[in-house]
Amino acid sequence: NPMPNFMSANLTVVEDRRLGRDGGHRRLVVRNSTGATAPVLWFKSADIDLPTGPIDLVYTLGVNEFRGERSLQLTYVDSRPAHEDAVTLTPAKVVQIHDCRGAAIPDLPGPDRAVWYAEGIHIGSDAHPVAYAPRVQIQAQTRARPLVLYSVPPTPDLLTWLHETVRPPEIYLVGQVTTDDALDDVLRQVAGVGKFALQRGQALHIDRMAARLGTTEAVIRYSLLWLQSRGQITMLDWQSGDQVFIERGAGQGDHDEAPWVRAQLEQHLAEVRAYRRYFLRAAVHQLGLPAA
Repeated sequence: NPMPNFMSANLTVVEDRRLGRDGGHRRLVVRNSTGATAPVLWFKSADIDLPTGPIDLVYTLGVNEFRGERSLQLTYVDSRPAHEDAVTLTPAKVVQIHDCRGAAIPDLPGPDRAVWYAEGIHIGSDAHPVAYAPRVQIQAQTRARPLVLYSVPPTPDLLTWLHETVRPPEIYLVGQVTTDDALDDVLRQVAGVGKFALQRGQALHIDRMAARLGTTEAVIRYSLLWLQSRGQITMLDWQSGDQVFIERGAGQGDHDEAPWVRAQLEQHLAEVRAYRRYFLRAAVHQLGLPAA
């Protein structure tokens, strides 16, 4: 990954010193509005003039080691005269929340009029058939449409992501339990998906598996690690896009690693179960949604 750039606004240069035999580099000391200062290395800057007055500074972060001491090191990337960016406050959009949790499933806007979130292996029923509508398809949906949360999300982060991605004017909280979150059930489902992929020589897509089972990607990864530690599968090669090829295991697992993997998997599943319970009983304003 490329090194990230950072920007600090309205800095004052309090020191500008030349470095190197020919003075081709510089060491700046900048100070912010609170009085905090930091050194900045500026390479190959002999003939470059700084803007006069306060500056907005773009830099990278690193660590300077000198005589056994470690300190923060900023490295100059770019600068400009300080801008006083105008801040425009806009009123928050009112979102209408339809709280249907724990009640009979109402008439809901169909997928042609709303963005649906419905995933897991138990979708709908004979009386209320529901199309599989996972998180991995929602990015392609149209924004500013009603959002139907048919399934209970496994984490608050996913709930926040759904709202921020869709930006809906209305949200329908249905909250049907469409997943099995018990350890044995999850492992059986992951093993089933793995068997299907093996038969077809296909890679396992972690995000798609998590959506199909209605759980987190961490649960999927630790489930695969558990199956590997038990000798049931061997993970061969991780590909870009968080996908992995597997082959059948030799039946000889890693008995030292297995207890740790199982503990991690049980912890992640416990967190998912706890959040699902919270989602079903919490007041709307406690879910972090912008209720009207």
